[in-house]
Amino acid sequence: MDRAGAIEEQSRSRLRSEIFGMLIALAFCAFGGFFYYAHLAGNGDVVDTVFVWTLRVGAVGFAICASLAFGGQRVALIADAVLCSALTLILIVTAVAWLAESVYVEGFLLGIAGALAGRAAVRSWHEFTAWRDAAAESGPTPLTIVEHRPESVQPTPSGVPLPPPGPSGPERQPSEPPPEGGYLAELGREDD
Repeated sequence: MDRAGAIEEQSRSRLRSEIFGMLIALAFCAFGGFFYYAHLAGNGDVVDTVFVWTLRVGAVGFAICASLAFGGQRVALIADAVLCSALTLILIVTAVAWLAESVYVEGFLLGIAGALAGRAAVRSWHEFTAWRDAAAESGPTPLTIVEHRPESVQPTPSGVPLPPPGPSGPERQPSEPPPEGGYLAELGREDD
């Protein structure tokens, strides 16, 4: 396996390892947004409403990210980094607001969850940039068109390559003049 292939395989392996983290974030967001904190969405407090809707939208977003990662799409790493960053911001703001309202245990736990989401955002971003940098070092990517020529095919002065001599028909040197009567006449004489 060449260097580019090894980098590609390592990148896909890392992407598959990120799926577990995306599924944990999906479970956290879905449980919190649709069940545990669902009653907070209608209480009139802006912080609580934004928090609950962030969890709900995050659940859908992490489901999409996990699907993309399962399909081997590296854009899942960027989407995961963006979602985790947004989740970190909302979790930290909510934790500070709840700690100010004397909701200590849940505020403290949300602060820890915010730190973990922030770390996940940084990790996803680093995974993506590591893949991008390694792909740039390894040379052309599969999307790059590279012209490969067999050794027997050499370009002509006009730039159009001549086909290699085939197994059928006699081999002729380019310096020989054409046969008398033309090439088709000679082929007809060979069959006789």
